[in-house]
Amino acid sequence: MKEIGRKRINYDSIVTVELSLRELQIIKDACGVSKFETMRNIWDTKNPPYTFEDKDKVRATASAILSSYM
Repeated sequence: MKEIGRKRINYDSIVTVELSLRELQIIKDACGVSKFETMRNIWDTKNPPYTFEDKDKVRATASAILSSYM
C-alpha cells in the first residue's frame, strides 16, 4: 500500500485497517519468527523503517488483542 498523490511514504502516518483475527494471528506469528537481521537483509537500504523494539511492540499488541478473545 502507498498513499496516492504523495512522493514519499510517511511511515509515521496513522492508518486504520480492518483485519480478521486470522490475519492478525499471521502478523503476530511472522513478527515472532522473523529475525530483525533477516528483515534488514530484505530491505535494499539495509535499514527497515522500524526498530527491533517496534517489531516486538507490534507482536505484543497483537498477542494482547488475540488473548482478549480467548
